[in-house]
Amino acid sequence: MSAVRPFAGRLVRAERAQQTVRSLSHSQDESGVDLLGVGYEDSAYGDPAAAVYVYRQAHGGAAYTGLFVDVAVSAIAAGLVRAHEAVDQLRVDALIWHHAKRPGPPMPVKLLQQPGPRLRQVLAEAEAREPLLDFPGPLGFQQTIWRVEEGADELLAELTESTLYIADGHHRTAAALAEWEQGDRPDEAALM
Repeated sequence: MSAVRPFAGRLVRAERAQQTVRSLSHSQDESGVDLLGVGYEDSAYGDPAAAVYVYRQAHGGAAYTGLFVDVAVSAIAAGLVRAHEAVDQLRVDALIWHHAKRPGPPMPVKLLQQPGPRLRQVLAEAEAREPLLDFPGPLGFQQTIWRVEEGADELLAELTESTLYIADGHHRTAAALAEWEQGDRPDEAALM
């Protein structure tokens, strides 16, 4: 099984994107919404088929573009994903406890990697097409998503052969790794 594989999550429908994303991206203090009590509405989401997505967030003339993929927890255990800071074990334990109480999708982590030729090509091709979603999100951040239609296998192979670094999510990664080890190391375990 590949270390980097298609994202197995669900994509919000275009007509529900602004409403759904807005309610989940503000803190309770900012929105008045109990974020742990936000109901899951199946009708807000589309086809759950796994895919590779290009995601861009733009604000004030700056744009940040990346990919939504799943990274196998076994790849983290094998050292294919590298950390650059230590973690506080009490915080890791708290994340494990919280995830056990409120199971949900894989914990998101931001990874960095030196872009290879296939990644550069995929990003350029995606941004030249009509996006799946393009809407103003919270605080004026423009959210744009494209599905990678062609060449996803080559891109995933390039990413799997790359060195990936944790940019944000050292504690979430450590918690996912501990859960994976406690759970008989399931092959399907992944981080978003």
